Amino acid sequence: MRNKTLVRVVTLLLVALMVLTTFAPAFTAYAAALLTVTETTDCDVSGTPDASVFTQEEKYEFQVASDSGSDSVLILKCTAPTDVDTTSAKISGSEIEFGGLTITPKDEAANGGEWNNNDTFSITIGRVQTDDEPIVTSAYVDDSRIRKGESVNLVATIVDTNYSASEEVKDSSVVFQQGDFRPGTRNHSATVSKVDNKEFLTFKVQISDLVYTGTGNTITFNLVYVVDGQRYNRPFSIRVDGCVPYVDSGNDNTDDDDEDVELDPLTPHIIVSQYDYGDAQVSAGNTIDLALTISNTSRHYDLDNIVMKITTGDGFAITSSSNTYYFDSLNVNENITKTISLQASPSAEAQSYPINIEFSFQYIANDKRVSGTSSESISIPVTQLDRFSVNEIQTPTSIYVGDEYEVSVNFVNLGKNVVYNVTAQLEGNMQNSGERNFIGNVASGTEDSADFYITPTQAGTIEGQIVISYEDSNMNVKQVSKPFTIQVDEYPVYDPGIDVPVIDPVPQEPESPFTLQNILLFLVFAGVTGATGYMTVLRIKAKRSEFDDEDL
Repeated sequence: MRNKTLVRVVTLLLVALMVLTTFAPAFTAYAAALLTVTETTDCDVSGTPDASVFTQEEKYEFQVASDSGSDSVLILKCTAPTDVDTTSAKISGSEIEFGGLTITPKDEAANGGEWNNNDTFSITIGRVQTDDEPIVTSAYVDDSRIRKGESVNLVATIVDTNYSASEEVKDSSVVFQQGDFRPGTRNHSATVSKVDNKEFLTFKVQISDLVYTGTGNTITFNLVYVVDGQRYNRPFSIRVDGCVPYVDSGNDNTDDDDEDVELDPLTPHIIVSQYDYGDAQVSAGNTIDLALTISNTSRHYDLDNIVMKITTGDGFAITSSSNTYYFDSLNVNENITKTISLQASPSAEAQSYPINIEFSFQYIANDKRVSGTSSESISIPVTQLDRFSVNEIQTPTSIYVGDEYEVSVNFVNLGKNVVYNVTAQLEGNMQNSGERNFIGNVASGTEDSADFYITPTQAGTIEGQIVISYEDSNMNVKQVSKPFTIQVDEYPVYDPGIDVPVIDPVPQEPESPFTLQNILLFLVFAGVTGATGYMTVLRIKAKRSEFDDEDL
C-alpha cells in the first residue's frame, strides 16, 4: 500500500513538472559562422563571407575596373578563380560591398583612400571550427494526444552548423534510448538520411512505432555520424507536448508489477482525401472525368487486396467500365488517384447527386490477416440547359397619334425544368415606360406571353424594349431583352377653304341588250308565258264542253 501511495505522489509531481515546463521552448536554434577571412592583401575586410558566393576555401583575387559604358562607373572583377560572379558588387568611394563583406583600401594601395581603376586586392577564405552542438530545427509527432500504450512516429530535422552541406558523411545511424517511450513490437525502426540543398550539414531522422509508457513526455536518441574522419555521437531529447500521463485508478487488485500493455493500433480506414471533376457544375447529358484520390489513414498498417465499388444512383452512369476497381496495395501515408468516366443523365433534374464509394481491404495485424471495410460519399451537382426562348416582337410600320396599340411578346420554356418568377417590363420613350407584368412560373414545354398597350401623344419614333427576367433551376437570375421601333404619324387634316378638285367620270358605252343573260331571261319568260296561255286555252275548251252537255 505504501508503494502505491509513493507511485501516486511521484506521478502527480511529474504531471506538475510537465505543466510548469509547457511554456518552455521545445528547441533552441542558433547558427555558427562557418567561413571567415584568414588573410588579405592591399585591403581591409569586415563582415562574414557568404557561403553561396565564396564556395571554396582558397585565395580570391580581385581587380577594380571602369565600366565599358561609362569611365566614371567602377565595377569589380574576380581574376582568380574566374567563375566567381561579381555583378552584385557595389563600389562607392572607399567601400566595396560584396559577398557579405565590406572591403576598404589601405592607404598605400589607393590614391586618397578611395578605390580607383586598376586597383587590385586579394582575400583568402578559410573555415573556423566552432564545435557548436548540432541543433534540432524541426520535429513532428503524428498524434496530438498520446495515451499510455499508444504508439507514434517521430520525424526530426537536425543541423550541424560546423560543417557545410557539401561535406561527405559516413556511417550515420540513429540509436533510440528507451525512457518515456519504448520500442514497439510491430514496426519499430530508426533511420537517418542526409538532406541536400542546404547551407549546413543537415540530417533527417525518422523513428517509427514508439510506445508511450504513461509517464514523462520526452523522446531520447543518439545521432551517430563521421565527417572528415571525426566520429560524432550526439545525444538529443525531444519533448512531446501531446502526452497524457497515466494516473492509477487506486484499485488494490491491480498488480503494480504488471508490464505495460501495448494497445493495438487504431483500425485502418481508406478515405477519399480529394476528388475533382473539373467544372463547378455539370450539365445534364455531359460526360465528366471524376478523379478520386484515396488515402490510407493508418500510421502502422499497409493495406492490400483493395476493392473499390462505386454506386452512382439515378443522376450518373459509369461509362466504358464496370463499377468495381482493384488495387494491389496502399501503404502507410500513401495515396492513389483513380479517374472514372461518368455521364450525367440527360433527364436528371437540377440538383446534387450522391456518389457512394465502398472499400474492402486486408492487412496484417498481430501476425494475422484481417479484413476491413470503409465507405465514403461525395456529391456532384447537375444542371439542366437553360432553353427559355423569347420570340421577336411584331409591330406595324406606323400608327397615328392617339391610337392605342398592343405590343406583345411570346416566350416558351423548351427546357426540362420549371422557369421561376418570370417578369416582363416595358421600357422606352413612351408614357407607360416602366410598366411591369408578373407572369409567374413557366412549366417545361409551356408557352406564354406578355402584353402592353401604347398610346402615343405626339408624332415621331417610339423606341423601346420589353425586358424578360426569370430565375433558372439554380436560382440564377437571367434577362432577355427584345427591342422594337414604331413610327407615329399625325392624322391628316383637310381645310374646307381649299377647292377639292372634281374628277369627271369616265364615259362608258351602253351595254348591248343582246347579252347572254338577257337572252336566257327572254327564253325563260317566253316559255312560262306560252305554258300559261296553253293551260288557259284548255280550261276554256273544257267549260264550253260542259255547257253543251247541259243544253242537250
